[in-house]
Amino acid sequence: MDSSRWTRLWSLFDAALDQPPGSRRQWAAAACGQDPALAADLAGLLAAHEAEDALLDRNVAADALGAELRPGEIVDRYRIVRLLGAGGMGRVYLAERDDGEFTRRCALKVLAPGFAHPELIERFRRERQIMAGLVHPGIAHLLDGGRTTAGLPYLVMDYIEGVQIDRHCRELELPLAARLHLLAAVCDAVDYAHRRLVVHRDLKPGNILVDGDGRPVLLDFGIATLLVPDSDSGLSELLGMRPLTPRYASPEQLTGGPVDTASDVFSLGLLLYELVSGQPAFARGSDTPEALAARIRAAAPPPLRRSRSTGSDDGVGAVPAERIPAELDWIVRRALKAEPDERYASAAALAQDLRALPAHRPVQARPDSLGYRARKFVRRRWAAVAVTAVFAVTVTVFGIRLGLETERTRVALAQSRLAGERAEAVADFLRALFRAADTTQSAGREIPAHELLARGRSELDARRDIDPHTRIALLDTLAEVHRNMGEYDRSLALLQEAATLLDAEASPELQVRVHMNTGALRELRGEHRQARTELEQALATSVRVHGADSLPATAASERLAITLQSLGEMERAGRLFLAAHALRSRLLPDSDPRLAESALRIGSWHWLSGRLEDAERWYAQALAMRRAANPRDLPELARAIDAYGSVNHALGRYPEAATHFREAAALRRRVLGEQHRHTADSLGNLGASLYDQGDDDGAEAALREALAIYEVAVEAGSPVLSKTLNNLGLVRHRQRALAEAGALFRRALEINLAAHGENHWMTAGNLNNLGLLSEDGGDLDAAERWLRRTVAAQEKATGATHPNLAYGLTNLGRILMWRGQHAESLPLFERALEIRKAALPATHPSRAETLAWYGYARCVARDEAAAGIAMLREALEIRVAAFGDAAQAAQITRGLLGACLLDTGDARAARPLLERALPALERGSAVNAPALALVREASQRAAR
Repeated sequence: MDSSRWTRLWSLFDAALDQPPGSRRQWAAAACGQDPALAADLAGLLAAHEAEDALLDRNVAADALGAELRPGEIVDRYRIVRLLGAGGMGRVYLAERDDGEFTRRCALKVLAPGFAHPELIERFRRERQIMAGLVHPGIAHLLDGGRTTAGLPYLVMDYIEGVQIDRHCRELELPLAARLHLLAAVCDAVDYAHRRLVVHRDLKPGNILVDGDGRPVLLDFGIATLLVPDSDSGLSELLGMRPLTPRYASPEQLTGGPVDTASDVFSLGLLLYELVSGQPAFARGSDTPEALAARIRAAAPPPLRRSRSTGSDDGVGAVPAERIPAELDWIVRRALKAEPDERYASAAALAQDLRALPAHRPVQARPDSLGYRARKFVRRRWAAVAVTAVFAVTVTVFGIRLGLETERTRVALAQSRLAGERAEAVADFLRALFRAADTTQSAGREIPAHELLARGRSELDARRDIDPHTRIALLDTLAEVHRNMGEYDRSLALLQEAATLLDAEASPELQVRVHMNTGALRELRGEHRQARTELEQALATSVRVHGADSLPATAASERLAITLQSLGEMERAGRLFLAAHALRSRLLPDSDPRLAESALRIGSWHWLSGRLEDAERWYAQALAMRRAANPRDLPELARAIDAYGSVNHALGRYPEAATHFREAAALRRRVLGEQHRHTADSLGNLGASLYDQGDDDGAEAALREALAIYEVAVEAGSPVLSKTLNNLGLVRHRQRALAEAGALFRRALEINLAAHGENHWMTAGNLNNLGLLSEDGGDLDAAERWLRRTVAAQEKATGATHPNLAYGLTNLGRILMWRGQHAESLPLFERALEIRKAALPATHPSRAETLAWYGYARCVARDEAAAGIAMLREALEIRVAAFGDAAQAAQITRGLLGACLLDTGDARAARPLLERALPALERGSAVNAPALALVREASQRAAR
C-alpha cells in the first residue's frame, strides 16, 4: 500500500472510531465510496479493533503494539501495576518505582515494536527531550526514561489521578464561569509549551485530566514537535499518516498543511465549544478529513445557544442557553477561524478572553470600542464607582485623617461634607461620559476614544459646579488617558492647565500627582531637564509629607532616577533605584508589581553602566514576575519582554533578542495600537537585532515602520527619534546608500546634541557612525576627528571600562592602522580587547570585531605574526558561529587572515582563504571599503 493510500485508510479509521459503535460499518462503507479494496481494508481494521483481545491501535496484519507487559513485570526500576491505555505509538502503564529507595506511582509509556523504525525511535527519544524541558503544573512531568529488556524505548511521567475534562464538567454540572476558568488554565499550560517552541498537536478531552484539586493537567506530548520547518516531513512520509485526532484537528492538520501554535488554538476553540454546548462545533457525519476541512473553511459553527446537548454519557452536559452570553460566540468564532493568521495570536490571548468574560471585562474577540469597554466597566463596577469616587476624593485629593480629638473631628466632618459635594460632581461627570459612550444615545454609532475624550474635556469646561481642586484631579485623569494613548501634546496641555490651578490649599497628594505625571510625560517627550525639575519638586513634597522611607516618596524617587539616568547621572540614579527596591522588598509582598518595576529599573541601570550579566539577572527576575502576574498587566509585560530582549541583544544573542522584540511588538500592537510610541520602540529594537544578524531588508522594514510611528507620536526634536534614525543610518550605510546614511546620522546627532550635549552615550554613538561613514568614503582625516570625539564623549559619559567605549577605540585604532600609525593603533586595540573580555562573553561578536582588527595589526606592525594569526582564527570561529560561514563579517575576517598569512610568506595557506573571501566581498555590499581594497590587493599578490 502506497503512502497516500495508507494516509487515507488511517484517517478514515480514526474518523470511524468517532462514530457510534453500532453505525461504524455503515459509515465506513459510505466513506469509502466506489473503492471496494479500501472498504475491505477499513473493515479489517475495524474488525481487529473490535476483537475481544484487540487494542485501539492494532494493525490489520499484526499486533503493532507487541506483547503487553503483565502486572508485576519489572522494567528497569519500575514494576508494572496495570495497563492504563494504548494508542498512537505505544502503551501506557501504571507503574511503581521498585528500587528500595522510595515508592512512587507513575505512568510508563513504551514504544510499540511495530513502530520500532530508527526514525521513530529517534522521535520517541526527542519526545523525552521535549518533555524534560516542560516544567509546569498543568503539564504531566517527565521523570525518567530508558529502554526495556526488549530494546524498546520508554519514558516515565507523573501519574495523574483524575478524570477527563469533559466528564469532569458533566458530572459536577459546572457553571459556565467554572468551565471557562478550567479551559483558561489549559490555555496557560499550552501557552507555556508554545513559548518553549513546542506544539501539542493533539489537544482533546482524553489528553486533559482534571485532578483531585480541580486542576487540569495536559498529557501526551508524544506527537509534539519543535517548531522547525518540515521537522516532521521524513517521519510523516515514513508513517504514511498525520498524527492527529480528526474531531479535534484544525483544517491545516486535516489537509496536511503546516502545523504551528495556531493549530493548538483551533483545538482549544473546539474544546471550548464542546464544553459549553455539549456538541462538537462541526458535526462529523460521514466526512473524510479533507471534506471536513473544506466544511470548516466554508462556514462557522452554529451559535452556542442553538447547538446544545441535553447531556449524555458520551457528551458534556450543556450550559443553559440563557446563561451563554453573546460574547462567548465572538470568542469561539475567533478561535475557530479557518485561516491560522485570523485566530487568537496565542493561547494566552484566548485565556485572557476566557477570564475576562465572567469578570465582565472587555474581550479582544469583539471589535474594540470605548463604548463597549465603558459598558463592561459600569456593569462590573458601578456600585464601586460612587464609593471609589468618594474615597478617592476624600483620601487622595484632600487627605482627611479622622482623629479622636474633638476639634479634628469637627474639621473632618466639615471636609467630609465638602468631599461629598465634590464626589457628587465627579459622579455626575462620569455619568455624562458614560452616557456619551452609550450607543442608544448616539443612534447606534460607537463613539471613538478620541471623540469621547474630547467630549469629556468639553463637559469639564462647561461644568461650573466643579471646584478647582476637583477639576485638577479630573484634568490629571484625562491627561493620563491621553498619555497612555500616545497623545503627548494633548496630555501636556491638560497637565499645564491643572498646574495653573494648584494653590497653597491644594493637598500635598494632589500636588505630587500633578508634578509626577508632568515629569513622566516630559521624560517620554525627551525633555529630560524639564522632567527633572518637575520630579524633584514631587519628591521634595512627598518626603516632607510622608517621610523619606515611605512608599509614596519611593515612587517619586524612582521616577526621578529614570530621568537622572537619561541625563547620564548614573551614580545618583543607581542609589535611588537600589534604595527603592530595598524599601519595597521590606514593605511589600513578593507578588507586588512594584517589585517587578524596581527589578526592571535596576536592570536598566546595570545595562547602561555596562554590567550586562547583572542586567540580565534583574531583567529576568522582572520578566518572570510580570509573566506570573494574574491578571497580567499587558503593557508592563510587553515592557519587560522588550527590556529582556535588549539585554540579550547587548550580549550578542541576536536571534533570541529578535524573538522577544517580536513578542513585545505584537503585545503592544494589540494593547496600545499600531501608532503608539511604545509599539515603535519594540519595532525599532527588532530592526536593530535584525541588522546585527545581517538581515538588512527585515531591519529596514522594521525601522522605517518605527520611524513613521515616531514622526506622528513624538515631537520632531525628541531624543526618542535619534536611536531609530541612527540604526536606519547603519542599515543604509551597509546597503551603500552613503548619502542617505549620512543625512540620518547627522539628524540623529543634531537631536542628541540639543537634548544631551556632547558627552552622552547616545551622542557618542552618532559620532562613531559618522566616523565609519567617513572611513568608507576614503576621508580618513574626517574619520579620525569623528572617532576621537567619540572616544572622549563615551569616556566622560560612561567611564573608562564600559563596553560601548570599545566601539570607538576599535574603530579609531583601525583608522590609525590604515594610515600606518601602528604605534598609536595597537594600544587602542589592546585596550578595547581588555574591555570586551571583561564585559562580554567569550563568543560575543563584538569581541571578534576587535580580535580581527587587532590580529591583523599585529601581523603587519610587529614581529608578532603568530599571535596575530591566532587572534584572526579565533575571530573567524566566533563570527562563523554567530552569523554563518558565508556572512560578510566572516568573509572579511577570512580575507584579513589570508592577507596576514601572505605577508608571513605562507602563500599556500593564504591563497584558498583569499580566493574564497574576495568574490563574496565583491558581490556583497555590507563591507568596509578599505578592507575590501586590502583583500583585493592581497589576492592579486597571491595570484602572481
